[in-house]
Amino acid sequence: MRQKIIVIIGIISFPLFLHGQNSENIFLIESDKKVSSWIVGESVDNLMTKLPENWRVEIDSLDMCEGCFDYYKVYNIFFQNEYLLKIEPDWETRQLYRFWIGSKKFKTEKGFQIGMTVKRLKELYTIEEVYTAGDIGIAVIVEELNGSFIINPYSYKGDFYKLTKENLPDNLKIEEIIIVE
Repeated sequence: MRQKIIVIIGIISFPLFLHGQNSENIFLIESDKKVSSWIVGESVDNLMTKLPENWRVEIDSLDMCEGCFDYYKVYNIFFQNEYLLKIEPDWETRQLYRFWIGSKKFKTEKGFQIGMTVKRLKELYTIEEVYTAGDIGIAVIVEELNGSFIINPYSYKGDFYKLTKENLPDNLKIEEIIIVE
């Protein structure tokens, strides 16, 4: 009888193996620089010990600055063949600086996730600014989250450099969510 109880408890609790993940296997993006049980500012080495065993980590690199030839390590995280997120450490301290979330397995506290439209984003959040310079695409910055929602600039048929929070089309889809320090 005791073995059956342990097995049942194990089966029931398995989908909740990581704090911040709900029973639908969705990880929560919280507004306080936290994704699931991982916190912006913590040691990347410590964060890696918290990843589920069946997640695969691939080391990649990013430019330290536009036009430089110096690079630093980033970590792309996969489950099976699905890209989940990129973990970007601060290149000096090795503390987690930024999450680049690219999977529908992650959802904000307000229920927003990758693939939803700007219209839905406007319903859930207050857009503070639309940033179009740089190499990450169209970044929609909201008041309620320490990060931004990224749109592929080539999904917009006009001059995306002229986009503002007032003229941002409702039909554009969010392709990535960035949580930053």
